[in-house]
Amino acid sequence: MAKLVGARDMYVIRTWIAPVLAELLVRGKRTVDEGAI
Repeated sequence: MAKLVGARDMYVIRTWIAPVLAELLVRGKRTVDEGAI
């Protein structure tokens, strides 16, 4: 049972963190692009 809860928690964490990481990557790339100009 503990394993199931852990897997579910990991899934929730992953689904929450994925868009946050994507947003950070997009912002970081935009900053780098602006700095290169």
